[in-house]
Amino acid sequence: MRRLAGLVVVALLAGCGSDAEPPAPVLVPGGGITGNAKLSGYLNVYVIDARSKAPIMAATVNAGGKTLMTDATGLARFGMNKDKVSGPAQVSIGAASYINQTWYDVDAPNLTVALAPQTAGDIPTATVKGTVDGWSGIPLPPMGHIKLAIVAFSLKDLTAPEAALYTMQGTGGGTFAIPRNGCFAGDGGPLGMLGTPAECAYELKSRTGAQALYVMVFDYDTNGSFTNRADDSAKLIGFGFKRGMSLTMGATMEGVSVPITASTVMNVRTSGGTMKIAGLDSEQVIPVLVLGEPEGVIPIFLPPIIAKMATPRDPDVPPLSGELGSAWFDFILTAAPSATMAGPPSAISAVRGFKLTGTPTLPEYLALPTTIAVSGSNLTFGVSTGAVSYFGALRGEGAMADAWQVVMLDPARVTYPMPNPADLGGVGSALPVGKINVNLSAADVPGFNPREFKSEDGTRTATRVSTNTGSFTR
Repeated sequence: MRRLAGLVVVALLAGCGSDAEPPAPVLVPGGGITGNAKLSGYLNVYVIDARSKAPIMAATVNAGGKTLMTDATGLARFGMNKDKVSGPAQVSIGAASYINQTWYDVDAPNLTVALAPQTAGDIPTATVKGTVDGWSGIPLPPMGHIKLAIVAFSLKDLTAPEAALYTMQGTGGGTFAIPRNGCFAGDGGPLGMLGTPAECAYELKSRTGAQALYVMVFDYDTNGSFTNRADDSAKLIGFGFKRGMSLTMGATMEGVSVPITASTVMNVRTSGGTMKIAGLDSEQVIPVLVLGEPEGVIPIFLPPIIAKMATPRDPDVPPLSGELGSAWFDFILTAAPSATMAGPPSAISAVRGFKLTGTPTLPEYLALPTTIAVSGSNLTFGVSTGAVSYFGALRGEGAMADAWQVVMLDPARVTYPMPNPADLGGVGSALPVGKINVNLSAADVPGFNPREFKSEDGTRTATRVSTNTGSFTR
């Protein structure tokens, strides 16, 4: 009897096709897919601004060759007027002043797409001024070294545009010019005492919203020169934070003391991640302290505005005690052609949710997507074994912003129709004429379900991402 009932249920579900009740629209915060069911006629597409998360009205959505406009809530509903869409479907989305996107192999009833503006715009900022409490209590390092403190702010996630502010701080004067969000002190020998050994005053250009402020104290080895930083090194010797901060755009908050809460740190030796990718010879491990919502994450590294140096494979981190008892670490191993080069090819390998017990074992890198090319009207590439999805962007040679972004949800597929501006009636960004670079990333996200995921969760939980580039002429 139970078997018969089960067969009846299966038969009913199998019979649910384009005549089924339309699914209720569901918005996925930040973008993504929900419904955990096959796309069978009805597709709800929300279009939002990637920065403000506000709905985008009058965006153009082309799904399975059918085109609709979004309403005031940013929603386009396919299947309501004989415009049904079956999965897996190709969905292109565009809006005036935004970078267009194409999603391939969408096979669930609810899709939310976060479009990025074509122009970067200004990052909303606030100013915080104050001192580091406990600065004078940390002993000075040996002569030739300096004690260096950097005050910074937590990020919502590592891909947040506010990360650019780490290298946009005002710079102080003096022989050892450092940003205004830092201070230093040291024994200069015949030069006498350097810096400010008694007090560490800072001025920080921070992001807006809920966040934590934090201070990192380093033993900074100048290697005999205060002006040549190419061969310098730094070791974390102290850490502190102030949680529960909330800043509004344009505001200045003064008298904010950030206490040093850990005057001793732990050394963590990572293992794994030993297989190299040819040409990616510059590696470093970045510890990321995860506080959770709403404060986000704290990357523990020396900002490149101070010096371009790699974090070693065995980084120092603060202990997870006291207010940090509920936090954890992600350890992210990065590989690039050189320490100063940004962009593809590159790869990351990450251990997530580590509580500082045992040894974090880094997974081996994903192989790079290979032979990325455009042949006729198709984009093709070599599969990256272990990837669960791909994402990427097309950008004109020398351009500062993407022309088109793509998301690919079938990891076994390696041939895709090129995005076609005609599908969107010329709305939004356009593919330029001339050389176009294609940056393509393969991602491994544990537990990934292409019918139920948040784009932001992928950023936070991916354990392996590899990126490569190709080009074509249009």
